[in-house]
Amino acid sequence: MNGLNEAWALQVALDAGKIKANAVYLAKDLLNKFLGAWKGGTWEEIKGYTMTPKQIALMVKLVEEGGPTACGAITVGAAVGDVSGITALFEKASAKLKYPKLEMQTAGGVMVALNLANPKLKNPGCIYVKVNGAYAGKINPDGVYKPNHVPKNLQDLLDSLHALAANPAKVAAEQGTLLGRCCFCMKNLKHPDSIAMGYGPICADAYGLPWGPSATKEAAAAAIAEAVEVATLIIPAEDVSPGFYSKIGGS
Repeated sequence: MNGLNEAWALQVALDAGKIKANAVYLAKDLLNKFLGAWKGGTWEEIKGYTMTPKQIALMVKLVEEGGPTACGAITVGAAVGDVSGITALFEKASAKLKYPKLEMQTAGGVMVALNLANPKLKNPGCIYVKVNGAYAGKINPDGVYKPNHVPKNLQDLLDSLHALAANPAKVAAEQGTLLGRCCFCMKNLKHPDSIAMGYGPICADAYGLPWGPSATKEAAAAAIAEAVEVATLIIPAEDVSPGFYSKIGGS
């Protein structure tokens, strides 16, 4: 036990404003020493560093005093929800695009980019996450976000991933209005129908989404749900052999 799990929980609690005001400096000091969170340190770089039992106990105490956090149990990873809708969008677009992706801005102004891992390479079925252009971990097929480092404003990132997983079409439309550009190709949107939906006609065709005067966010959500259903029919759950999900990166 080196304190990695406890540090993750402390970072989440700190970002969520759950740490008592008089303990914020202490929490940041512990994280700065252990994670290098304000220096861009990655999980791989700090795994070999071990906190003392007293320091680990102090991190746990700070988290417990702050109450429930976004992560719930102390663990390196946070569930962001059912990501099958996001995966279905990427898989649909893969038939026409070489590198389908989705980009969004969080409430805190952080740019987040997502893309599906190459099924023929490492981590098939996972969704890679970039924060402000830098790799920030992956979302497993089971919907658990596994960071490769502790990004600043972690709670802000988790909130955005939660929202996207819950309703990809709604978030796409919100991003179109917020940024005035397509959340898939990042080109500026000029047509009112494109701004309303968050993407243009070309990306709508590539990702299998409705577009035009009669298109609605509800119709887009229905299209995503249909894509998920089709993907499920391709590999029925009851026909999946034991250990399949663990082979594609699930836990």
